[in-house]
Amino acid sequence: MPWLHVLGSLVLSAQAPLASVSGTVRDAETGAPIAGVVVSLPSLGRITLSDSLGRYDLDRVPSGPQELAARRMGYAPWVVQVLVPEGGVLDVAFALRPEPVPIAEIEVRTSNPDAEWGSDRTEAGGGPAATLDRSLSALQLRDHPLIAEPDYFTALAGGEVFVAPESPEGIHLQGGATDQVAFALDGIPVFSPYHAGGRFGAWNTDALARTRLTAGTVVGGAPEVLGGIMSGTTDAPGRTVATRGAVTASHTGLRLSSPIGQHGGGALLGLSAGFAGLLGHQSDATYLGGENRDWLAKLEFPLLDGRLFVLGYGSDDMLGAAASALVAAGPTMPAHHHFKWGSGSYGAGWSGLFRGRLLEIRGWTAGNEAEARWIGAPGLAELTSNRRDLGLSTSLRGIAPHGSTEVGFRLVASRTDYQTRWPAGTQEPMRLTANRLLATASVEHNHRLTGQSGLDLSLTGTWTSGEATLGPGAGVWWRPIRPLTLSASYTRRHQFSQSLRNPESMAGAVFPADLTVGSGAGIPVARGDLGAVAMDYRPANGVRIGVRAYARAARGLLLVAIRETGPFATGPSTIGSSTTRGTVIELEVRRTGIQLLATYGFQDTWVTAPGVRYRPSAAVPHAVDAGVTLRPSTNWSVRLGVSGLYGRRATEVRGPFEWEGCNLRDRGCEFAGAPELMGPIGAVALPGYLRIDLGIRHEWRLSLFGRTGTLAASGTVTNLFDRRNLLTTMVDPATGAHDPVEMRPRAPLTAGLDWRF
Repeated sequence: MPWLHVLGSLVLSAQAPLASVSGTVRDAETGAPIAGVVVSLPSLGRITLSDSLGRYDLDRVPSGPQELAARRMGYAPWVVQVLVPEGGVLDVAFALRPEPVPIAEIEVRTSNPDAEWGSDRTEAGGGPAATLDRSLSALQLRDHPLIAEPDYFTALAGGEVFVAPESPEGIHLQGGATDQVAFALDGIPVFSPYHAGGRFGAWNTDALARTRLTAGTVVGGAPEVLGGIMSGTTDAPGRTVATRGAVTASHTGLRLSSPIGQHGGGALLGLSAGFAGLLGHQSDATYLGGENRDWLAKLEFPLLDGRLFVLGYGSDDMLGAAASALVAAGPTMPAHHHFKWGSGSYGAGWSGLFRGRLLEIRGWTAGNEAEARWIGAPGLAELTSNRRDLGLSTSLRGIAPHGSTEVGFRLVASRTDYQTRWPAGTQEPMRLTANRLLATASVEHNHRLTGQSGLDLSLTGTWTSGEATLGPGAGVWWRPIRPLTLSASYTRRHQFSQSLRNPESMAGAVFPADLTVGSGAGIPVARGDLGAVAMDYRPANGVRIGVRAYARAARGLLLVAIRETGPFATGPSTIGSSTTRGTVIELEVRRTGIQLLATYGFQDTWVTAPGVRYRPSAAVPHAVDAGVTLRPSTNWSVRLGVSGLYGRRATEVRGPFEWEGCNLRDRGCEFAGAPELMGPIGAVALPGYLRIDLGIRHEWRLSLFGRTGTLAASGTVTNLFDRRNLLTTMVDPATGAHDPVEMRPRAPLTAGLDWRF
């Protein structure tokens, strides 16, 4: 009987040595890797999915003959008998023959939610790391209970990842500043990928298949930052012409994809445009005005037993805000602050097999520009900031019988230029220019000590301007029982450029660009050490409980807020250090018809400089996020999200200052005045922040020009119980009164339509 066969297999697996079966799945005609292939061992009831590079991994397989099967819509099924060795890794690479199926478009949801929680490290034979490794697919993003509109940046927040509510000015990782997180699309670096004025992330979500946020060692990723890297994987163009898009209160977006030729080539184009203040509020000068846009284009082709792609990305923002809050509604326009920033990245890459190992090569040019005009108490200050990088990276990854090894090399030539001036001559102008050549070599080895434990070792060395740095890393993991994994890790990293934007300024909500300057000329190379321990427990299919504790110390940091009251540095900055200790508890439940997410993060962060010690506003001691998405039917979904922040600190600002987060009720985002910092940093203790949001979405299946697609309408109401949350307090210079600055009231935040054809 089948159940007796399965029971016997389980008994034998508990007594016999265990091995792993892994390999790569490719298209038999084009040679391109195939993602989403269901690879299984039917007799054991084991199943997994191939990743974007066609790789799959099935661990804990007993020795002896086994049947290995693979299936994917659009391809003929594949079955083979394999002989699994006693321990080690059996590499089985195969190709599937295309077999198109002429059916209408359907949406497939995996029956194994645990597959969505896998990482590249696990697939390669390594174990789970104790440091942060959080990923999100496009399907998960659509049903995410804590975001009003699809946005990967806010969806990956929670725990040790902080994004300011209602006024996001960047991603803070484990108490660090926003410049300590790097960004890359398909391995191509991207700088300052933020919008402002009703939008945050500047990546078109319809053009991405997945994003991943990692801390600790990332070979070939971003060795030049202290925190971690947010990496996005662009979507595959597909075999037919397809379009997706959205029209909402904050922006319009479009994605087009098409095959090219008959050999697996394709093109992808994503466009998005928004405008500050949602639907705009031209009748009141205190409301933010401006626009933003971003684009992404990719071509890809099979080449030399691998895949070649060419990628372009760009984003632009231009905003204006009234420099005085003492203006009346009407056509009269007061003096305005002006903010403008943009980024552009162009690159190409190839990945494929080289003598049985995965070889990846990337080349790119990437840069960003920023301009600002700030009318503060000392007078008018003007800023220009530019960065341009030219880089090349390569990595080679191989799988051995007991683990995997990856080596990488990265060469980057970078030029940064930062200038401020005072047209009225009230202060001396400042200019900082740096030209750097960074050469980085790295190696990472993941070794299985036994079937239930493993060791990760890494070493990164960087040379620049005659100075060499070493960044060692080590991790260990142990799985005492199948559902439970324990791990610990340590990593040292260095950062060779830092931002001169003031992270404590209220203007960060409308000017989130990183104003980068390279090391040298008084700018130090920062160093950070991170240690972590973690527990990962999965008691049932689709249920995960994670606990992580970490300690982080950094030194050689630029502390702009100590000497500056405005949004950016106009003179020398203080150099200091920071320490962070934190704990994160995560609960995830992904079942048919329901998605539940809950995160609690405790963080104790302090920044220290000679004679100064303060807690940054982005280091909230207690953060709670919980949400649930219900799908009572295939067409309806309802989401409820709760966000709480407790122990918040802020710095008082000089008024008058008008502020209100974007919402549809007021048709805008209010920002007026010159809110410069006053008094000690973090001296204001704010009451707890609590917000409850309710959203709903309905989908229709439609046929258009012989094609079947979906049209969906959605909307979200935020701060459902109209709680009075505060951003900071301001001092009225005329009366000396201390007045609270309130955040968004109960209001509809978004409403819109999206489609897929």
